[in-house]
Amino acid sequence: AEQVVRSLEAGKAVFVEKPLCLTREELESIRAARLASGRLLAVGFNRRYAPLVRKMKERLALLPGPRVIQVRVNALRLPRDHWTQDPAVGGGRLAGEGCHFVDLIPFLAGSPIESLQAGKVPPGAGGPPRSDNFSLSLVMADGSLGSLLYTSLGDSSLPKERIEVHAGGASLVLDDFRDLWLHVGGSARKISGARDKGIEKEAEALLASLRGEPSDLISWEEIEAATGWTLRAQEILEGKG
Repeated sequence: AEQVVRSLEAGKAVFVEKPLCLTREELESIRAARLASGRLLAVGFNRRYAPLVRKMKERLALLPGPRVIQVRVNALRLPRDHWTQDPAVGGGRLAGEGCHFVDLIPFLAGSPIESLQAGKVPPGAGGPPRSDNFSLSLVMADGSLGSLLYTSLGDSSLPKERIEVHAGGASLVLDDFRDLWLHVGGSARKISGARDKGIEKEAEALLASLRGEPSDLISWEEIEAATGWTLRAQEILEGKG
């Protein structure tokens, strides 16, 4: 966060890998620095740019009504002393990686988050400082529902990420950003491709925006919302409100 603020104050456009920050105080300082500088600020929430996620988004645009969205992340266990587990450095796995999906769920819903609940499996003796087994339940402004299940208790033979979206009598299932199943009208069709989490497309959007060209680069409002709701979820997990 300090590097982001200093770069904005120096008049630089900034792209920062997720997470943007680890505390509300840092988010406030970044918000003020961005407003004062007027410079571009983007965060690496790349899942929204994945080609098969974009195909899901295109299909969902044709379907009426709210969506029900479920994301399961089989993250596997990391050592307790891994830097990502340190609350002051990596922020723990909700702040450090779970934020991806706090951005992705409202993106697929096409509606912002309105409320959030969270629960966790206690890390136990010898576990990380912050639990890496948690679930989030999200309600969007249009009535869509979202859930995130993040676990380190699974087996490595299970693919890491699975996304299900149900809407308007159709079901869309994305397995590990490789295979997209479209269940419509009582039949299923599969679209497959190389595993692609959207990093290249994200870079293209960033470059287009920097050049002043049309771009679907993530907005500051979306970045701020995903970061703020992630921090809120962490507060709930820690019993702070």
